[in-house]
Amino acid sequence: MAPDTMQDGAEGEERRRRLRTSALPLYVALSNLIRAEIEEGRWSPGHQLPTLDQLSEMYGVARVTVRQALGVLADDRLIARMQGKGTFVADRLTPRKVIQLDSSWHTFMEMLDGNLPETLAVEVDVPLPGVREGEGRPSTPPWSFPCSGACRS
Repeated sequence: MAPDTMQDGAEGEERRRRLRTSALPLYVALSNLIRAEIEEGRWSPGHQLPTLDQLSEMYGVARVTVRQALGVLADDRLIARMQGKGTFVADRLTPRKVIQLDSSWHTFMEMLDGNLPETLAVEVDVPLPGVREGEGRPSTPPWSFPCSGACRS
């Protein structure tokens, strides 16, 4: 295994833990992890990725999972597969669009600053609006709503 594909124990365990604890399907979590590593510069553009067996061993997953994850990255044009030669990081990496959402409690409270609650009046016996010519026909009570026997008294 090439030196840049080898991993120290703590780093490898951290990767495996991130994959095991993800709520996403394993191949999606793996594709996200490899994507992040490519974007962080672990493998530069044009660099050959480790083989399926090496990636399977690195991440502690089955070869089929690695193959599916690489398929996602290939569909996103982040990697290129060349039969008989290997899998390579794309020469041109398109920068990921990042949307910064500021959602701290402090900013939420700033948004509400100056808002004052007000009481809303609830009117009980309000006449229904009239129906004009060509707008349909009014329904007569009792209105028929889709209902099972449970909502009738």
